[in-house]
Amino acid sequence: MLCIRLIWLPALVMMLVRNVTSTVTCDIPCLEQDAIYPHPTDCSKYCHCSWGTPYEKTCPPDLLFNDLYKYCDWPENVVCSSSSTTKSTVTDGNTSELTAIPTTQYQPPKKKVVCYYTNWSQYRLENGFFPENINPDLCTHILFAFAQIVWDPSTAQYHLATYEWNDAAMYNRVIQLKTQNPSLRVMLSVGGYSHGHEIFANASKTESTRAAFIDNVIIFLREHKLDGLDVDWEYPDGSTKSQFSALLREIRQAFERESEEAKQERLLLSAAMASGGWVINIGYDLPAITPSLDFLNVMTYDYHGPWSVPQVMRHHSALYRSSIDEIYNIDWTIKKYLAAGVPSSKLVVGIPMYGRYFIMANPKKHDIGDPFVLPEEQTYSSMPYYKICEKRKLPGWSETLHPEHQVPYGWYDDKWVGFDDVSSAQRKAQYVCNQALGGIMIWSLDCDDFSASYCGEGKYPLLSKINTVLETCSGSS
Repeated sequence: MLCIRLIWLPALVMMLVRNVTSTVTCDIPCLEQDAIYPHPTDCSKYCHCSWGTPYEKTCPPDLLFNDLYKYCDWPENVVCSSSSTTKSTVTDGNTSELTAIPTTQYQPPKKKVVCYYTNWSQYRLENGFFPENINPDLCTHILFAFAQIVWDPSTAQYHLATYEWNDAAMYNRVIQLKTQNPSLRVMLSVGGYSHGHEIFANASKTESTRAAFIDNVIIFLREHKLDGLDVDWEYPDGSTKSQFSALLREIRQAFERESEEAKQERLLLSAAMASGGWVINIGYDLPAITPSLDFLNVMTYDYHGPWSVPQVMRHHSALYRSSIDEIYNIDWTIKKYLAAGVPSSKLVVGIPMYGRYFIMANPKKHDIGDPFVLPEEQTYSSMPYYKICEKRKLPGWSETLHPEHQVPYGWYDDKWVGFDDVSSAQRKAQYVCNQALGGIMIWSLDCDDFSASYCGEGKYPLLSKINTVLETCSGSS
């Protein structure tokens, strides 16, 4: 009888492959030089690609391969639709007998659907959002945004802290969704745009500051029964590039040690990653940080907004390039990450559940590339999808699909809005399938029409369409 909760495969497999003498291989292509894949016919096995050769490995007794997390796990945590059985010889050294082992036809890995939950959406007077509004079957991971890093003068250390007065209770309410979807993972996201760069830089400055912070992170996550950490540092720069790499590496190492010592499932680690080339070039050592991360949530939105120079209207989350905007688009960003050696299976593409609007300089000039003006008073430039649905019903509303960017935009009165609708969400999800990427991240749950009160497209129209498309390329039911 096993005395451990699970086997973490990457480290174990690397140890075994160094001493491998078996020539048994899997009948699959190695898409990456070093990677782990499900076995094409047998859920009790997996395939480890080492230097281009797919070696067949067998899980310990009573365990099945969990493709979502790449380790051998208890059967109740694994989706494995058995379609046939094979006979395997089991021997005690004197006799042998045939034992039925469940097998299944090969299915592509299940795509991740990473959903950000915002702890401030509860305060919205119109359409307030709470954990009970989440459909847990539409997400593989829920990322609770945000926690913060604070300096504790009593211990002279940096540690995690909640933002809102009821965050701890909200953690529990989100975690309760696992009763409806046991495979759901709930992670804590720390940072965010308003959190700032300096506190991350200080907390990660030295090995000792990082060690103290990481110890606190593990305690905090375990106390609140969370499944992992999402690091949203916006953004590392040239002076903190190595600190970011070290922070992620040491968090991952600590998570692995803690899992082994506590005999618990390893805490997950992801990061919110920039979409702009400047930050990618200056702030990220991608070959160094990628091995530490389970997945990378690429924020492929907010390419443009009222902050843009020159002051011309452009879509903030275009799928493809155009003749006047070649690099601020999802395809360009993803190809840049792939060119840096990031495995496609780790890249999670961000889709905004909101649009960005501008004030047109001339309401008669409403094409992409036409000028905008700044409002007299500073206002938010984002508009949730459910509000866009309201605007689409106005008598003066017009919209069109940009033929190159493959995303819609609309205009009414003096406002111009670039957004995603069900059709563009479908195209972006299909792009993820075509590029064999890891999945889709949405920002954020509360901005979709979660109550089916505005768009006439059912509950969660954008997120539902994303799931429908990803299921066609994931082999998920």
